[in-house]
Amino acid sequence: WYVRAVERAIGLPSVVVDWAHLQAGLGQLEELVKGQVAFHGQSSERHHRMETRLHRCGIALIGLTFLCCVLHLVLGAMHPPIWLPPLLTSLCGFFPALGAALAGINNQGEFRRIARRSEAMHDQLQLQLGNIMALRQEIAARDCPQAGTQSVRAVVLARDAARLMVNEVLDWRVVFLDRPLHPPA
Repeated sequence: WYVRAVERAIGLPSVVVDWAHLQAGLGQLEELVKGQVAFHGQSSERHHRMETRLHRCGIALIGLTFLCCVLHLVLGAMHPPIWLPPLLTSLCGFFPALGAALAGINNQGEFRRIARRSEAMHDQLQLQLGNIMALRQEIAARDCPQAGTQSVRAVVLARDAARLMVNEVLDWRVVFLDRPLHPPA
């Protein structure tokens, strides 16, 4: 409804749809899609890195907990300093709790899902960008004054790009706004 209200407020443009107008419109669309391709490429890498790091930290904390348990058993046969057994016991409780917190952050953050979604968006937008660039090259090679069929193709490309980006925003809404926090039981 908001987009339609803005369209009504702006009104129809008073331009002639010729080759230059099509090139300019496709150029703007190409720049927009290139920006989205770059964003989703970076987003995919960043979220994959976050998910991997949180997972590795959790595995390292499990290893440290195991090490503390072994040290506790080995040092129990010896005469360790008085402060060491309580410290090892505390660490055996702290490390798993920290690992569980990191696992909760990783789960609630949906980093793996976002990385996959951004990767899929990157691929889809790359295809869209290739189609836009192909149409721009085709328009640049034309000499006839009729721009009708190419304008229809340009509208379809713009509509498809807009639909793809709107669907991606809706997916973000589903993931982050409509998903309540459910702590594991």
